[in-house]
Amino acid sequence: MYRDTPKDMPTHMLKNPDKYITKVGKFLRRTSLDELPQLFQILSGKMSICGPRPALWNQYDLIAERDKYGVNSIVPGLTGWAQINGRDELEIPVKAKLDGEYAENLGFWMDVKCFLGTIGAVLRSDGIVEGGTGELHKQKYMRDETIKKPSKVREEIYIGAAVIGIITTMVSAGIGVLTVCRNKGRISQRMPKRNLLKKLFFSAAIVETIAMFYTNWKRKAWIKNKFSEVSPKTMEEEDKGLKGMEPTASRKILITGAGSYVGMAVEQWLLQHPEKYQVDTLDMVSNAWKEFDFSGYDVVYHVAGIAHADVGAVTEEQKALYYQVNTDLAVETAKKAKAAGVKQFIFMSSMIVYSGCKEQVITERTNPQPLNFYGESKWQADQKVRELESEGFKVVVLRPPMIYGKGSKGNYPELAKLASKLPVFPIVRNKRSMLYIDNLCEKLKKGFE
Repeated sequence: MYRDTPKDMPTHMLKNPDKYITKVGKFLRRTSLDELPQLFQILSGKMSICGPRPALWNQYDLIAERDKYGVNSIVPGLTGWAQINGRDELEIPVKAKLDGEYAENLGFWMDVKCFLGTIGAVLRSDGIVEGGTGELHKQKYMRDETIKKPSKVREEIYIGAAVIGIITTMVSAGIGVLTVCRNKGRISQRMPKRNLLKKLFFSAAIVETIAMFYTNWKRKAWIKNKFSEVSPKTMEEEDKGLKGMEPTASRKILITGAGSYVGMAVEQWLLQHPEKYQVDTLDMVSNAWKEFDFSGYDVVYHVAGIAHADVGAVTEEQKALYYQVNTDLAVETAKKAKAAGVKQFIFMSSMIVYSGCKEQVITERTNPQPLNFYGESKWQADQKVRELESEGFKVVVLRPPMIYGKGSKGNYPELAKLASKLPVFPIVRNKRSMLYIDNLCEKLKKGFE
């Protein structure tokens, strides 16, 4: 591109992109040779061969759309599913949706299709538009449907497969000719059938092992990013939304429920800022809490409760204890906080209240439907504490999924330990939501402010 090209601006936002691109640049774009330097990023492990194309730091629209499909957490690639389905011709929402399809079907064979389809698309110079959708809109070439027809994508995949097949055949033939020339004059002996089968089996095992390790590496990299990090865009949006909301004075937080994994994590998180937060924890096991003075606290965060119920082996007395602790104790605590003039009450409910729902994806419109007494005890408390909300008493109910992190309880630590020791990890298309403890603590901190 020429030197007078506007800086820090995506190509599709340029008013007249064609005037900024040199003849050499057009050739490099048409042949995709401008992508070759990214091979160094692949060798360093920062990129992969196949994956969503890396977005520019200022492509907020693309990053936001991809975030809807969980794409931002996947290692970016040199080429991807969106590239062989339209590339520059695609609108941002369509491109993000195709990247979401790639994330949903992440695996070895999806990468094979992307790789072969890329060869066909490059040979045809298909989907390359300088200025992208912006230029198409300007020239009024944009169609209602910008995604390539499946038949065209398949055709390009076949072209890629044919090219690879021809190259492989030519290389094999060349090796064969060299071998024949080298062994010319020698008496060749026919290889026994048993040895031939052994070599074929060994070769197939090597290919399968490479494919398995590649797929597992790809999946583990995705899992690591997906469940261990917050996307930069998400953090940036939160910072913008909360700008100017820094507390002017120290906030007094009372955590009701001693020894709770979440409660202790939140306390340690807040104590990193002692100038902003004063945190106290109250033991709720005995009735001594009833004599404790709640006045003077800005927020009461109620985490006391019984969880991880073995619903198949519980007596009626144990069931009654769940309602006594999870329901009655929560409501009594909320009433005491309201009477003491506390401004905000946060109740730690659970995703278990949706255990009986038929929907596979839980949204804000999903009506809770507990499946057992544990979920019912949480759901009753959920409803009753919200009934106490008034103008001077704000009630917030959290229904988090499984919470994981360092020191977490349940099955997660055992699974994490097993995964760290195994050379490969089973590919599981998990549809269950999980929440990292530090992300929960940070979100609560913003809520306390």
